[in-house]
Amino acid sequence: MIESNFKFSIPRLTHIEFKIKDNNMVKGTSTYRNKFNISVINEDYENRNATVELKFSPECIEGEPPFDLNIVMMCNFSWSEEYDKDTITDLLMINAPSLLLSYMRPIVANITSNGMGTAYNIPFIDFTK
Repeated sequence: MIESNFKFSIPRLTHIEFKIKDNNMVKGTSTYRNKFNISVINEDYENRNATVELKFSPECIEGEPPFDLNIVMMCNFSWSEEYDKDTITDLLMINAPSLLLSYMRPIVANITSNGMGTAYNIPFIDFTK
């Protein structure tokens, strides 16, 4: 294995909203659909760098939602000249969000666990689809 020439800076938490609903004592379970939004901003192919932002908000589709949550992580990425534009597009739209999600996941689990007594764990996400 070799180190990739697709590099990243330290991911940053840029926004978080968490609100426990009054109905959080309601018995039963809730079912969620995980909503993600990926944005590539400040993309500069000439200088080989871009910023990627990942927004996440679980949407309750069944049951009483015990909380509202919106979270945004952002990170700067850079790459070497060996990559063509199609490869960079894939790296920015697949690999970059996967990295950001790996930093986001423990934050979400921590705040939901501390706020409600049970953690909301974001599952693995296939960003290729």
